[in-house]
Amino acid sequence: MTCRLLIFIPLHGMGDWVVCEMTSQARSGDIPITQEDMRRGRLRGNGWARPGRLNTLSDSVFHRTIGAVSTAKLAEVSAAVRSLFQPHHM
Repeated sequence: MTCRLLIFIPLHGMGDWVVCEMTSQARSGDIPITQEDMRRGRLRGNGWARPGRLNTLSDSVFHRTIGAVSTAKLAEVSAAVRSLFQPHHM
């Protein structure tokens, strides 16, 4: 089974999560995630959150948590995801 690093954004009250893919290869629009952005846990290396690569997952598929990004970084990623649904993107 392949495990991938993801940024989890809760869908309040639904038991599901929006997950934003992380990658080690930066692309346009990606948000850098460094060790300094971690409030808990450690990264193997710097990475990038990809707000344009989203999925929804149920709580039941999570195997483990390796860390947590800072509140500020989660807010930055969440804002980038929300911006995808603003009228100027349609």
